[in-house]
Amino acid sequence: MKLKKIIGAAVAAALAVGCTGGGQGAPPDTAAPESNSSPESQTSSAPGSPVTLADPNISVIYWRSERSYLTEKARQPNLFDAVWETKPLFEERYGGKVNIEYVEWNGMLARMVELQSAGAAPDLIEVYDRVMHNMIFQGAVMPLTDYVTDADFGFWDVDRDLFSWKGVPYAIPWKPYLTALMFNRDLIDLYGLEMPDELYKRGEWTFDKFREIVLATTRYVDGEASTLGFGSWVGDGMSRFLVANGSAFIDVDTAAGTASSGFDNQRLINTLDWMRSWGGGAMPGWVTDADMFGYFDNGGLALIDGKEYGTGEYPFEVGMVPYPKGPDSPVEKPVVVMPQGMAVPAGAKNPEGAVEFMRMLNQLWYEKGNSMEAAIIGQDYYDMIYNDPGSKCVYAFDKAVSNIDQVTGTIKNYLGDEVPASTIAETLNPELKAAIELVYGGQ
Repeated sequence: MKLKKIIGAAVAAALAVGCTGGGQGAPPDTAAPESNSSPESQTSSAPGSPVTLADPNISVIYWRSERSYLTEKARQPNLFDAVWETKPLFEERYGGKVNIEYVEWNGMLARMVELQSAGAAPDLIEVYDRVMHNMIFQGAVMPLTDYVTDADFGFWDVDRDLFSWKGVPYAIPWKPYLTALMFNRDLIDLYGLEMPDELYKRGEWTFDKFREIVLATTRYVDGEASTLGFGSWVGDGMSRFLVANGSAFIDVDTAAGTASSGFDNQRLINTLDWMRSWGGGAMPGWVTDADMFGYFDNGGLALIDGKEYGTGEYPFEVGMVPYPKGPDSPVEKPVVVMPQGMAVPAGAKNPEGAVEFMRMLNQLWYEKGNSMEAAIIGQDYYDMIYNDPGSKCVYAFDKAVSNIDQVTGTIKNYLGDEVPASTIAETLNPELKAAIELVYGGQ
């Protein structure tokens, strides 16, 4: 099955690409590797790659240091970081130097602006749902029309519109970030419930089944939680349930250049009311933010979005599963992921080299990174997510406004007070619409 592009206007901001054999698609004119291909396989040239570069030197702002990567890799040999793995291959092929400057996640944009102001703009910086559109509208990143080809969007079969605005591409996507849930098999089994991964495989991992597990595993003693059903960061968990139900906080149409409030979408209202049924009230089954980690590590949490499956050891059996399917979802088996890629900052001295680095990165990720991911999570889970014909990766650009954390936090408080979603929408819609207008108005 070939990866699919945007599902259609009915999904609005929820963008979907199919998850397919070999790990989300294949670059043009490249055969898909076998599922058991060796992680040490040699990387072939990406489609459209030049034989030489006029300038073989590029600079990258990146959130992971080399020391951190090597330390993590010593603990998990199959860990794959595409940026650090591509660096030596690029340098060997073109004879230049890839300067990767480590900057912590929340400081990358400020460092980019600092370097731009000094006339030393980097050539690549990571972009994602919270920042990309703001960077485009502020002129902080370059249009890439003259530098990219269709092949640059073919590795994960992502349409140009996803990382474009009104038809102009501003970033090259890399593999979307999987936001699966890890679950405590022992705790779920204690209550005689079926495992989420088995439900998913049969196409029965739904909002109703998720709610059943959360309510069954949530226990309070004298008003204090002893076990809970679900843990996540507030905004992330809320957004991912929305996307799994075909909605989002902001409905963005990148091709038309429009954005509107998700509170005008009945699917969002329905999703929030469902969340209130298990995550609201005086004794909710939802634990948020840093508090979730202690519950899970000590065996007191059934499902968590905040830990990477396959990268830790626990005194109980664990499993993984995508977010559950909502009743309004147009997709049979939605797999909620986060859109991400690399953009070329305005003022960059070597956009040609930057684009070529991304071509090599995606080729390497496809040929090597996918099999290493399968080794970490297990081939069975890898096939369940990426090789199931019914699975589709869904995601949304729905957090680009400055007040999104305030909005999601307020929603969580309202859900705790059991306020109906229609009332929440009526209360917060003017605030969200004003914030959307500040970012997208006139663009």
